[in-house]
Amino acid sequence: MLIAQAVNPTLAVLGQIAAIIICIYIVIFAVIALVFNIVLAFGLAWVGEKAALLTTLRSTIDSVNKTTEAAIQGRPVSVNENSLVSTIAQGPARIYALDKGVDRGARRVVGTLIEFSARTAQIQGIIKALVEPQG
Repeated sequence: MLIAQAVNPTLAVLGQIAAIIICIYIVIFAVIALVFNIVLAFGLAWVGEKAALLTTLRSTIDSVNKTTEAAIQGRPVSVNENSLVSTIAQGPARIYALDKGVDRGARRVVGTLIEFSARTAQIQGIIKALVEPQG
């Protein structure tokens, strides 16, 4: 048995409009979520590439540090080292050698000044002993 229900035509039209608006919101939300996921995927891929680059760069920096330490200690740089690494390592080694030279020069100058001051005091003492009357 069929039950006949009275349907208000205005209410039916408003229900269909509400259903269309809800469907449009769902499509917009799905598109925004899809774009967000695509942007995140590309961003994480980019970060992964940069992390791999940093890992490669870290091994190069470690090699530069070891080569620099060897150059400062006076050990020769090995032939199989990267030319960039050996060039970079020569800078601190040259600065270290220059610093050693400056230290040696400063010690020599200080030693000479001390010697000059001591000789001057010695000469003054001798002159005072010769010139002043004995009493």
